[in-house]
Amino acid sequence: DYALVGSFYVFAMWIGFGVYALFDILKDYIKPKMAVPVAVVVSLLAVPTVLATENWDDHNRSDRYTALAMAKMYLDSLDENAIIFTIGDNDTFALWYAQQIEKYRTDVRVVNTSLFATDWYIDQMKR
Repeated sequence: DYALVGSFYVFAMWIGFGVYALFDILKDYIKPKMAVPVAVVVSLLAVPTVLATENWDDHNRSDRYTALAMAKMYLDSLDENAIIFTIGDNDTFALWYAQQIEKYRTDVRVVNTSLFATDWYIDQMKR
């Protein structure tokens, strides 16, 4: 989703229009001074609830083991005490999970080349 930032901006604007529309409807039934916080609170509760109910199944990672299986296969293909260089987060996080959470092939050093340009990562790799 991070590649579609523009669509999120437009989506946020539509949410803002919806909050104003809700306020516009509520001000006919209650005082405008009360309609503002009611519209905001209803929107703050409704928007995340609708997003979660509509999209939870699309983004749920339960019972999906492809990334872990691939990470273990990568690690299995390496010699003892090897170093593997990764480029981005998609392959790196699965390797880190396998090593740090499942304690699988902890002898292999994973080096993320995207982070290797930062001083804090180099210091972490030294440790």
